Amino acid sequence: MRKWIISALLLSVAIIGILVFNGEEEARSVALRNKMFAEIGGEAPTFTLKTLQNNEIYKFDNDLDKPMIINFWASWCGPCKLEAPELVKLYDKYQPDIEIVAINITAEDSLKSAKKFAETYGFQFPVLMDEDAEVSDAYIVQAIPTTYFIDKDGMIVDKVLGSVEPEVLEKKLKGLID
Repeated sequence: MRKWIISALLLSVAIIGILVFNGEEEARSVALRNKMFAEIGGEAPTFTLKTLQNNEIYKFDNDLDKPMIINFWASWCGPCKLEAPELVKLYDKYQPDIEIVAINITAEDSLKSAKKFAETYGFQFPVLMDEDAEVSDAYIVQAIPTTYFIDKDGMIVDKVLGSVEPEVLEKKLKGLID
């Protein structure tokens, strides 16, 4: 009889544990479904990150007065090194009509390397530090560089995985401005 009571007690504890675990999993699933992820045609996820230049807070909240390009990069990324001068040229050429933001995936990079990269290529646009990869996760960055094209209403109109040919990058940028 005593073995039966102990077995029933252990079974009850196991069932309660399974129910609690399933409840936590359901809560996580609901949270993930409600979290905003980047997709073409959808609203760009908002974020707040520190700037590399002066460690200030940069807040992106979809209240834009001009279109924006968001470029995810890392200092060790070969294609990022090829694309960086093109972003600088386009920023210099179209800066009154467009904003460019470079987000370093600092979770996979170092602050020192990111700073050197931005200085080497002469980034004059905001360089942001994604230290815990939350923003790159929200923007579903699977390859670097990854570039998002966001219209002045905060809607994602295009996305490019990997480096972009200079002509294609400029064409997509002009499409945002027109």
